[in-house]
Amino acid sequence: MEQHPIPQQIASYQFKLVGDMTLKQFVQLAAGALISLLLYASPLHPFIKWPLIIVSFLFGVALAFLPIEDRPLSTWIFIFFRSIYSPTYFVWNKSKKPINYFMPEETSAKPASIKIADRKEKVQELLNPVIKKTEVTSKLEEKEKTFLTKLSQSFIAPNTTVVISTTPMHTFVSNPQAQPFIPTQPQPFVQKVQPVITQQTSVRPTVVVPTPPKAGFDKIQGYQITQPGAQSTNGGAFSGTTKVIPMTYPKQDVQKTATTRFSQDVIPPLPATRENVVVGQVLDQFGQTVEGAILEIKDVDGRPVRALRSNKLGHFMIATPLIEGEYIIQTEKDGYEFEPLKLKVENKIIPAIAIWAKLGGIKKEEEKPVELTEQQKFMQDYKL
Repeated sequence: MEQHPIPQQIASYQFKLVGDMTLKQFVQLAAGALISLLLYASPLHPFIKWPLIIVSFLFGVALAFLPIEDRPLSTWIFIFFRSIYSPTYFVWNKSKKPINYFMPEETSAKPASIKIADRKEKVQELLNPVIKKTEVTSKLEEKEKTFLTKLSQSFIAPNTTVVISTTPMHTFVSNPQAQPFIPTQPQPFVQKVQPVITQQTSVRPTVVVPTPPKAGFDKIQGYQITQPGAQSTNGGAFSGTTKVIPMTYPKQDVQKTATTRFSQDVIPPLPATRENVVVGQVLDQFGQTVEGAILEIKDVDGRPVRALRSNKLGHFMIATPLIEGEYIIQTEKDGYEFEPLKLKVENKIIPAIAIWAKLGGIKKEEEKPVELTEQQKFMQDYKL
């Protein structure tokens, strides 16, 4: 059983001010020594004086350095006298008025609605200046709303046909009292619209010149040439024809098809659960897994469709299914040589395939059987 420490008294901690003693211990020890000194200087008989001197000095030492159950001796003396002089006999007197525990609570004579009304009146007096300010803010909000509506209307596209009319012009005579003025008939204002002449500008042909390919990239197989055409000022679009030369991919003759033969020394991948999903494992010529192999799935025309990489166990899997057809799987890895594989997708669940390296890899050394000594053979025979 595990031992637990006894709880200590830490609430009444006192700092040590005089050496290893607290101020209280020093006062108690000094008081005991002072009383002993006074008794020594008194004219009492030595037979009475010396016992009192020894008792007073030891009492001061006990008060300072003799705690009982983590409590000082002064505390025990105080508890002793308090227990002696405290009353131990009590008399119970029955109360005159019985207590009614199920008595309903007393309600106030004044109804609560009057208090609420008084509070409402006081609050209304306090909110009067605030209400005046809210009227001003409401006016400001109305002005803001009208401004926003005008601003939103300015962004609305106008109608294509615009009718412009002028106000009728009136002619007045010099003396209006003698001759009345005769208004002239207003004539509508006609605005002539000049036709927009499309300006044709010749555009120089844009030729994409290939740059020399960098190491590790495929060569450029085609070019994109833009023929000259016309550009209109209204739409800003080119009306010329664009001739695009399609890029061709080299086709490869693949005779080897994907196999499902795995090595017995490694963990094979889990089969696919969806149709047209390729799952497999990359192995070297000795049956060990190949990590970090780059796999590229191409169609029959040589266009890349998927690219993925094998994990630490050599497993690989595509996320999206392929379209029905024939594909070529090319594998690359430094220090290894792989042959391209042919895969046929027929809207069925494809079994896991194994890609074996043609060259590369380290052969795993076979563990030689350990020869047992005569003592080990004896213990093995008798099962000791």
